[in-house]
Amino acid sequence: MDGTLAGTLQRTRADGRLPLPTRRDHAACVTSPNQFVVVGGFDGTAELMDINAITVRAAEDSVGWGASVRTVAPRNRTPPGRSHHTVTCHASGRSLYVFGGYASSRGTLGELWAFHLDHHEWWQPNTTGDQPPPRRNHIAALVGGRLYVHGGFNGTECLGDTWILDPQAWHWELLRTTGPAPSPRRGHACEVVSDRYLVVHGGYDGAAHLVNGAVLDTATGAWRDLAAEGGPEDMPTARAHHTLTLAGHVMVALGGSGPMGPLLDMHLLESPPLVAGLAQQYKLMTMAAKLSAVQAGMADVEAALAVTRHRADTAEQQLQLLRERASDLVSLHNAALADIDRLKSRVAAEAVRVVAAEAATADAQLALATAERRLRRTREGGREVAEAARDMHDIVCDLREEVARLRGQLLTATQHQGREAAQLAALATEKQLLQQQLASSQAEAALLRGMLATAEAEFRLALDRQRNAAETEIAAAVEQAKQMAIAAARAAGGTGINGDMDLVLLQQLATATARAETAEIRLHQMERENGVLQADLANQKRHLEQQRQAREAAEDRAAAAVQHMHASELKYQSEIEDLQRQLLEAQRERWRHDLGLQPSRKRAASEPAEQPPPVERRTQGTDTADLDEFGAREQAEQLLWNARPPPEAELEAPNRPQQMAARVSAVLDPTDPRAHFTVQHIESLVVEDPALEVLPEVARLLQLQRRLAGQG
Repeated sequence: MDGTLAGTLQRTRADGRLPLPTRRDHAACVTSPNQFVVVGGFDGTAELMDINAITVRAAEDSVGWGASVRTVAPRNRTPPGRSHHTVTCHASGRSLYVFGGYASSRGTLGELWAFHLDHHEWWQPNTTGDQPPPRRNHIAALVGGRLYVHGGFNGTECLGDTWILDPQAWHWELLRTTGPAPSPRRGHACEVVSDRYLVVHGGYDGAAHLVNGAVLDTATGAWRDLAAEGGPEDMPTARAHHTLTLAGHVMVALGGSGPMGPLLDMHLLESPPLVAGLAQQYKLMTMAAKLSAVQAGMADVEAALAVTRHRADTAEQQLQLLRERASDLVSLHNAALADIDRLKSRVAAEAVRVVAAEAATADAQLALATAERRLRRTREGGREVAEAARDMHDIVCDLREEVARLRGQLLTATQHQGREAAQLAALATEKQLLQQQLASSQAEAALLRGMLATAEAEFRLALDRQRNAAETEIAAAVEQAKQMAIAAARAAGGTGINGDMDLVLLQQLATATARAETAEIRLHQMERENGVLQADLANQKRHLEQQRQAREAAEDRAAAAVQHMHASELKYQSEIEDLQRQLLEAQRERWRHDLGLQPSRKRAASEPAEQPPPVERRTQGTDTADLDEFGAREQAEQLLWNARPPPEAELEAPNRPQQMAARVSAVLDPTDPRAHFTVQHIESLVVEDPALEVLPEVARLLQLQRRLAGQG
């Protein structure tokens, strides 16, 4: 049990007291054969709830006893302190059960707490069933795995009931007993015998100390009186708060308090049936130990027998393997003897072959000497041939290097020609696009010229109509003003017209004058708009002229690019032809050298150069080198043929200019009854059709012309 070491009781201490804090009314129980715990109590100031474990051991010199005290520190919250309670150890559950007690702040308690001896944790179980009333100075014992609680004091009177707690289900139950139950009491002592009988002795009933006892059979629930015999000096006196402990077959009653005060005596209670039962139990235990020993011996014998059988099986298997290996060895021995015989015959044959080989070696040595003499003569007479062969080899190496160089130049020229061909194709595509754009621009220009001419004619007609209308209106206004002036003069001359008539005439004269001024203002405004339109028309013409000049410059650039492309093509074609001629010359030189028509390099340096004969095509009977050269020539010609530029494709007429021309002819054709020569139709054609792509200034001009036409 872990915790804090509080102290050790030594055998040599005179007072024999444990190093524990002073306390009273605590509870204690045994947890192991040499250990017990002390829980709670009252220290004179407040109630405690600490746990102290006392371990008892024999002294080092085997005289007396020693004890060590260890304070157990719980890992969680400690329950409130208490006194006059009970603590019971559940050995199989490794737990301590604390029930009831008294606290100064809360009075008599009836709660149950449990402490785990391994985990060092307190917890309060949730119990079911009828709960026992609070009590203190009661007894509690664990019998048959269940906790029995009897008697006690509830703060008012003593109790005599018996309660049972099942730790498996945490269920409380009031025990219904039979027989003469002990009277209500508190401070009594109890002990368990044979894990069945609960012995109760002594106590205090509130008026006097008690000396009688009773025994509860937990199997039947029956009480019976404890009948003890002995002399007057051997019988224990009435007492309470003492202990009752079973040691072997003797029950020991120790200490307590009586009517005259504390008691320090000790009494022993022996029961003949109990002694006989214990003796019989000891015999049974001895026989069980012997039986266990015999069973263990039988198990060892069976294990040894199994091991022996296994070893016998293993030995049998090994013997079988040895037999098989012996037969294999016999067959191998016979095969080895046969091999020895064959080797002997082969050795004899080899001896014959060795003799024949020695004779052949002698003949070979003679032939070798003859060959060496011939070789020396050949070496002496073939130096000129070797020199000529070296010269021929040098010439062949030079020709091969020249052919490799020409092939590299041919490959470079082919690649360059390919790039030029790609550029030529790109220029051709650009030229075609420029031609298409030129055609589209020409068609658009023609359409714009026609629309501008139509718009200008209609604008002039509208302007003339408005001008004539304004002049007519001005003349009418002048004439009306004249008539009004004459009428006014007549009125001033005294023709007899009344004042109302004069007022009307003056109003008409003012109206005519205002109309004349308005007409003159409109005429000036139309003249200004005509000037603006003329300026816009001049800007459009200038813009069209700039576009025409840009197209002509683009055509000139395209023509120059095409001319440069054709010049480059002719240049690279001539370079390729020169490379082909050089390659043919190199091939002719090599073929001539292979045929032996060319002298060696030494003679060629002294003799003048001759023109090479014409090259003839080889037949099927040429050697491998000629075939390789002919294949290389065909490959070069195929590369030159593939490197030729592709023929220039003809430009196709685009569909867009044809459609535009058709639409323009449909508008401008006077014989077509579907044609409309109105400003509105031309504006819808020019502005609403995105394919024509007209300038915003032309559209604005046409809208202004339509507005003027609508006002006229």
